[in-house]
Amino acid sequence: MNGKHRTWAFALLVAAAIAVQGCGQETAPAPNGAQPSPSSGAAAPPAYAAITVRHKLGVTVIDRQPERVVALDMNEVDFLDLLGVPVAGMPKDFVP
Repeated sequence: MNGKHRTWAFALLVAAAIAVQGCGQETAPAPNGAQPSPSSGAAAPPAYAAITVRHKLGVTVIDRQPERVVALDMNEVDFLDLLGVPVAGMPKDFVP
């Protein structure tokens, strides 16, 4: 794999890690079906903060949370599987 592909693979892996960062922060349901009331005066933190990734080709700003993840290598598929991230696509060349 040449340097350009490694750079994009790394950027994709960083984006996947960012996407997974917010997972697993579910709140428990309120007992007896009651809806929890939002706390007054407390502002909700932003759902996603922009990330800047510096690489050999320049700078890439990821300004919104990724919705789908594509793997470019079978190693990335393994990492994403361990993280519980569904893979939206991958190259056919690496599939047996």
